[in-house]
Amino acid sequence: MQNVEGRVFLSEQKEFKYQMSRSSFLHDYADPVNALESFITGSSMNRTTWSNAEYDKLIADIKNETDENKRWELLQQADKLLMEEMPVFPLYFYNSTSLEKLGVSGILRHPVGYLDLKYADKN
Repeated sequence: MQNVEGRVFLSEQKEFKYQMSRSSFLHDYADPVNALESFITGSSMNRTTWSNAEYDKLIADIKNETDENKRWELLQQADKLLMEEMPVFPLYFYNSTSLEKLGVSGILRHPVGYLDLKYADKN
């Protein structure tokens, strides 16, 4: 274990200088493929040396599949493959709580968990 300055860590992580390192991910949009696509070959989010042609094809197929049930099956296959090969393993998940006072309106709740107070108003 070592502690390094943030920019040094990110640079060395991108250069694959660690056997193991910590990363985090917050969804950009509310679709499971958003997390899974991070691990395709060549993705800037894939901070591992893992590459799997079958997985890459599954992700491409998911993005092109219009049948909801078939797409869900492909998502499960991709997730299963990722967890079997285990280039990453989840340690914890982000959670957030909020306390809202009665009479406050206009709070936007984004599907990926963010609260936006830009339009909040106290009645």
